[in-house]
Amino acid sequence: MSGITLAPLLSFLLILIGCHAVQAERQGDSNVATAGWPSDQKQPRYGNQPDYESGELIVQLKSDILQFPAETTGEVPIERVTFQDELFRSLCERAQVVSIQYVYTGNRENLPENMRRTYLFRFQEGIEIRTWLRHFQEHPQVQYAEPNYRAYIQEK
Repeated sequence: MSGITLAPLLSFLLILIGCHAVQAERQGDSNVATAGWPSDQKQPRYGNQPDYESGELIVQLKSDILQFPAETTGEVPIERVTFQDELFRSLCERAQVVSIQYVYTGNRENLPENMRRTYLFRFQEGIEIRTWLRHFQEHPQVQYAEPNYRAYIQEK
């Protein structure tokens, strides 16, 4: 199996799956992973690889609290990002975020507003994102935060 990152499509699918998991949890279905971080027993794995990119979170913000330098197309070091929310800047510093980039690139004017506020956060090497996931999820400026899950294509 080959592992590839399909962040945009996977983010959408995970939102749907998360809604199902929350509903199933409320109905008492313990076979469905709970909202937030699934337990290791419920987490699919392929070989010895985790099912997410280590040191990366997909974060969608509720409003435009980040400003990148003009004509940014890729990864932006955290020092070059302007924060409109001091508490969110502080969270990024404590979590040791090293860079942020847009998940959806290309002609951003044609994207729905929520997709324009979806970012890939990269953390300093060695940082365990499970430690910081809940902090990002609970921040008032965050719509959702999740690991950057991997998608796998089965080879014949």
